[in-house]
Amino acid sequence: MIVSKIAVTHLQIPLRIQFAQANQNTSKTDSVVVRLQTQRGSVGYGEACPRTYVTGEHSQELILRIRKDETQLLGRSFNSWEDIREWSFQSLAEGHGHALICALELALLDAWCREYRQDLCEVLGVQRPFSAIDYSGVLPFGKWEKLRPVVSAFQFKSWKFKASADSNQNRQRIVDMQTLLGKDTPLRMDANGGWEFEQAREQITTALALGVNSFEQPLDKSDENGSQAGSSIWKRRAHYGG
Repeated sequence: MIVSKIAVTHLQIPLRIQFAQANQNTSKTDSVVVRLQTQRGSVGYGEACPRTYVTGEHSQELILRIRKDETQLLGRSFNSWEDIREWSFQSLAEGHGHALICALELALLDAWCREYRQDLCEVLGVQRPFSAIDYSGVLPFGKWEKLRPVVSAFQFKSWKFKASADSNQNRQRIVDMQTLLGKDTPLRMDANGGWEFEQAREQITTALALGVNSFEQPLDKSDENGSQAGSSIWKRRAHYGG
């Protein structure tokens, strides 16, 4: 498989409601889509959602970087999925951003599978555990009176809600969601790095007792001391999602 063309699109879709969380408010989606074409005409697509507060990458910067570096991919041959994996690891070692690699790697894998008519699960020896994928609902900040109809309208089998720094607000949100969904519905919390270490320990302890089963980004990425101190404690008590 030889790469012949690369096109990049900045995808922004307006949201019906503002999506508020600890580190920002969002009124539209923000992702970068890569369309990659081979010399034989196979087309693959890849997408990434660059976030400055996660990987430090911005959409516009990511698009400029792809356009600048595309010459390194144009004309390059990828004869196996191992070639794509090697390119990914090499790019990481060279300091390229995770979102950039994500978009291009997905496009390469998609194009390669179409070019050689391969099922990636079969190639990797991965057994398909299910025939359908269940999506999880994600609930932003906001008044429950406005958010309740949103939760009711979607039949998600699990939910994640954006957690506040206020433990009383989080406790009430857990109670509200469990009252509506039932206590058997898996519930997760995402603090978006908005807690201090002691605050996170208190919040997680309370939420675990109420039946929450997973916590995402409790501490800011710059809080290395808190992360190291908490890892040995929290790994024994809760699972952290990505």
